[in-house]
Amino acid sequence: MTPARNNHHRRPCSPRRGILGALAAVAALTLLPQTVEGQPTRRDQPLRTPKAGQPPTGPGGAKGGKAVTPKGGVTPKGPGGAAGGKQPGGAAGGAQPGGPGSKIGTAPQIDYKPVPAHKRVSFNMDDVDLPDLVKAISKMTGRRFIFGGKVRQIKATIEAPTKVTVAEAYQAFLSVLETNGMTVIPHGRYLKIVETGGIASQTTPILGTAEPVPYADRFVTRLYRLKHVEAAVVSTVLGKFKSRDADITVYDPSNLLIITDTGANIRRLLRITEELDAGSAGDQVWIQPIHNVAASDLVNQLNEVLEGSRAKLIADDRNNSLIMVAGDEDYQRLLELIKRVDVPMDKGEGTIHVLPLQHAQCSELQQTLSGIVGGRSTASRATTGRTTRDTRSRTGSPVSSGGDSEIFEGNVNVNCDEATNALVTTSSLRDYAQLRNVIDKLDQPRRQVFIEAVIMDVNVDHSNEWGVGYHGGATSDLGGGGDTIFYGGNNAQQSMLGVPANLEALAFGVRGPDLDGTSQLLGTGVSIPGFGVVLHALSRSGDSNVLATPHILATDNILAEISIGQNIPLQTNVGGGLGSLAGLAGASGQAGALGGLGGLLGGGMGFQAPRQDVGIKLKITPHINDSDQVRMELSEEFSDAGSPTGALGAVPINKRTAETTVIVRDQQTVVIGGLVREGQINGSTKVPVLGDIPVLGFLFRQSTKQTQKTNLLL
Repeated sequence: MTPARNNHHRRPCSPRRGILGALAAVAALTLLPQTVEGQPTRRDQPLRTPKAGQPPTGPGGAKGGKAVTPKGGVTPKGPGGAAGGKQPGGAAGGAQPGGPGSKIGTAPQIDYKPVPAHKRVSFNMDDVDLPDLVKAISKMTGRRFIFGGKVRQIKATIEAPTKVTVAEAYQAFLSVLETNGMTVIPHGRYLKIVETGGIASQTTPILGTAEPVPYADRFVTRLYRLKHVEAAVVSTVLGKFKSRDADITVYDPSNLLIITDTGANIRRLLRITEELDAGSAGDQVWIQPIHNVAASDLVNQLNEVLEGSRAKLIADDRNNSLIMVAGDEDYQRLLELIKRVDVPMDKGEGTIHVLPLQHAQCSELQQTLSGIVGGRSTASRATTGRTTRDTRSRTGSPVSSGGDSEIFEGNVNVNCDEATNALVTTSSLRDYAQLRNVIDKLDQPRRQVFIEAVIMDVNVDHSNEWGVGYHGGATSDLGGGGDTIFYGGNNAQQSMLGVPANLEALAFGVRGPDLDGTSQLLGTGVSIPGFGVVLHALSRSGDSNVLATPHILATDNILAEISIGQNIPLQTNVGGGLGSLAGLAGASGQAGALGGLGGLLGGGMGFQAPRQDVGIKLKITPHINDSDQVRMELSEEFSDAGSPTGALGAVPINKRTAETTVIVRDQQTVVIGGLVREGQINGSTKVPVLGDIPVLGFLFRQSTKQTQKTNLLL
């Protein structure tokens, strides 16, 4: 073998060997780029180890959350939807976005852990929050969700008596979100839960004109290119059928509709659109106001006449007009028929309409409408209305001439049938249509408010009473009749008439012998003693704590009242009885002492006791606005019977009232009034001069002391 250092001294290669070497070199250079750059990714290739602080990279190279590998070893789909994690826009076999023949790119598919479509699961939820519901559906379907703090919190209940498929459970989840004003939109590898307000500005999935629309309560954007009618006209019609937060945009250059709505409702809108766009070339949409007949009745008549024609008719009852899809020839034919049918009725004949009310009272609504139709029943007004109608333009818009002469065309009369709670109107059809718009806005269900009132009343009443009572008496023969003469001091009724068994608290004293002939003077069989002395001391204490919580359900703008209490008797007068002592004295010939005693004691035992209502009375008139604030006109009264007072036991009535107007929010508590009162009453009954003597004056006076404390909260 020749050493290497002598290679440059070797002879040149033969031509045959040089050609073979060149071919080998070219082949090596050709295969090298394919091996380095074109090497396909193997499915069993392990994941590359990520750098520190860098999230792991999935098979498709997309960075993000933890990749979910379905059961069975199948490689999960990347954001682009192709196996092996291809990037968005790089789906195998499809055109790149922006390239020749490219279509509108759809939102990337969300990867999830696949579950067999036929697998059935139990799906019952009872009053769960949104986070719990999302967690349950995420575990069930393998989908990933994101929702922020601005998403409203809800409570959801799902009842499924039998097992449902996973797909059906997910559709139920979307329906719960849609019912509460929310939906899901793709966001990378996640589904983002957002509110449907302003959904047109969100990244909803876009479906082309030929792509099917899913039957689901999830918001998507669908494109529809019209062929025969103008997109702006169809958009006006579809606006009446779209959901609350949906959006319909018109692109005039290509006569394109861009509809953002739930998948289920878009399918409904597309059926309407296909019917409107089913005419031949040259068809247009015409809107013709109807003045004297019902548009729905006219549609039925015209369809019978136009049987076999391509023209389509739709009645708009709200404006009493016809929406016609037809060519010029069919439109002219329809217009001629409408002019012959839509004619005014003869003067004075009128049309009777009966409208049952659902929520309002017909008598109240009749008074409201009388202010509108009042003065419209004269013949001159009917003539003016006819002139107004004849001067209308082709589109049905009235020609303004000022004043209220253009409100109605002819005679208008409104009556109320209270038995059926219905309004009976006599007017032309167009006048009735104007009245119907007003009536429909007034005949709305009224909202209600549930009110709970709390009344707390704490009363403390203490009284002390002490004193000395005495009297004296003797029989005298002055005048020859054995008259009885009495003399006495302070509080004589206790020592003279009181029965020891009836004395209260601490009492002791001396009672003399009974006087003859006095047992029948009082009518009670009790004799009057010759003298008596009673020392008594009495303390009364009364505490009360009242807590009442009346509840009432009131309707908006209607007075509501609740009364809870009792009807008690009250003593107001005493008559008869001891007043007859004067007559007895005259009959027996005795002196006027007993007659004076009868007058002093005021008359006997005849009572008059009218009755009085006591308890809780609550009157409230709520006014609810659109912001869920309630303005309440309140009148609250709380009354009860107090402790008996005086010798006759009269019962006082304690009464507390509050009347005010407050503005509160839902679930808010407000204090409308309160009272904290503390009082002390000192009283003294005494004999003049003698009652003021130090120490000994106690024998000639009676003292009372009363303390009252009241805490009231309404």
